[in-house]
Amino acid sequence: MSLYILEYPLKAPGAKGYRLHDKTVVTGENLQEAVVTAIYLQVNARVLLQAQSLGEPRGLSEDEIPLSRGAQLSALAMERVWEYLCLRAGVDPV
Repeated sequence: MSLYILEYPLKAPGAKGYRLHDKTVVTGENLQEAVVTAIYLQVNARVLLQAQSLGEPRGLSEDEIPLSRGAQLSALAMERVWEYLCLRAGVDPV
């Protein structure tokens, strides 16, 4: 998998979304991965905002990032989340 880290305006090691001129760019190995990443980028932003109200959130360590990515983007996880999102959107999973 290719991952490009942008230094400006936001450097986010291990992230797959970047803010550029008030736009967010999300990539994936395929359409499913890109869509799931885009949706969870919004979910994670909300969780981060809530966590900040409780104090300084602690991110994943450099060792935890690939483990988390591997679990979240595994074939089984992607199949399940894609089916859930398609059903929620009212379309047949493809």
